Amino acid sequence: MRTQSGPVCNKRSGFSLLELLIVIVIISILAGLLFTAFSGVLTNVNTVEVKAEFTQMETALARFESEYGVIPPSAIVLTENLAALDAASKSVLRRMFGNNVDFTQQVDFNYDGDTADILPLTSSECLVFFLGGMRGGADGTTLSGFSRNKEKPFARGGENRVDPFFTLDKSRLIDNDGDAMPEYRDIGTDQPIALIYASSNNGQGYYDTDGSVAHYHQSDGTSAWNENSFQLISPGADADFGFAAEPNPFVMLTWTEGDTVTGAQRDNITNFAPGTLGQ
Repeated sequence: MRTQSGPVCNKRSGFSLLELLIVIVIISILAGLLFTAFSGVLTNVNTVEVKAEFTQMETALARFESEYGVIPPSAIVLTENLAALDAASKSVLRRMFGNNVDFTQQVDFNYDGDTADILPLTSSECLVFFLGGMRGGADGTTLSGFSRNKEKPFARGGENRVDPFFTLDKSRLIDNDGDAMPEYRDIGTDQPIALIYASSNNGQGYYDTDGSVAHYHQSDGTSAWNENSFQLISPGADADFGFAAEPNPFVMLTWTEGDTVTGAQRDNITNFAPGTLGQ
């Protein structure tokens, strides 16, 4: 008896190796595109957050100027023996607090239990000190502003005080130079790098000298951005300014709106550019 055999059906049990490789390549490309897009979204969010905080700091610095008549400096040398202050530092403090400041006092500025320290404050250290005021509390992170006592503005006690002008996030206070005078870390990164605060010294000019605080000029190389106020500079999401924050010798930094900025400076955020420097 003859049997007739019909057509044979070969059922495939899976993908071939070539097909799998093609799928993997496609998935990798899509993942890369998604990651790039997601990273861009995060960068934009970070920029918005930093710009918003810079606006709050600008308001706080304006309140400081309204209270004390000057914009805080971005460089000052504090000696805990006030009698040993240099003439420039005494002049700055008199302009803020009045001519009746008692310079015979001993003040433990860094809250380390002695009054023997010499404390050169620069950049965001100045921002923290002048906007936050005197340190105190169990761990030294409580900032209580300054006393209204014209002779002793650095007194920690007393109810008649000027409150801090800005609420500083304690988790972002860092001390890179180890002097127990905190700096302020950028909102957008967990890296141990502080933002830059550079003052124009109330319109007298930014210092373009060795050891001065880094700041940006316009394309002419002489006119600083915000020439009558101050600059705030964030390193951006990469936690890298692309230059030394306190250059020595000083290196001229220039930026012109619309210029193409590359490298680490590309994502720097400032209070004078509309977004990042690379946008």
